Amino acid sequence: METLKKIGGIDVRHLWIIHDETFREFFDWFTKIDDGNLVTDLLLKSYQELVRNGTVLSDTILEEQLQELNQEYVNILDYNDRDVEALEQQLEQLVEVEEKYEKLLNGAKKTDIALTKELSELDRNIRDQDYLLEK
Repeated sequence: METLKKIGGIDVRHLWIIHDETFREFFDWFTKIDDGNLVTDLLLKSYQELVRNGTVLSDTILEEQLQELNQEYVNILDYNDRDVEALEQQLEQLVEVEEKYEKLLNGAKKTDIALTKELSELDRNIRDQDYLLEK
């Protein structure tokens, strides 16, 4: 009855319809509809726009593209969530190793520059001393 009150505009003289088993099943189903599982007009329009733009593919085209993808990347369709998680972890580890390698390489470059500068200063000091000894 609460659902009928929400709907409004129902003549109470026709409430016998609720006692019919078919209508009872319908109303049981109808009372389960809420904002979470209701296809809104906006969603429907968005979907129709995607279909019109060619973004939504037919089942045959989708199947063909999936097979092409599976041929290009062997067995990609056989991966499950665990496989993807393992690959994501491997990727994260590779990124971490790359970052550490980059830091190490930058440190080596700084060390190279510092050593080159120190050697240049030592070489200059030696030349200065040689010049002073020659005088």
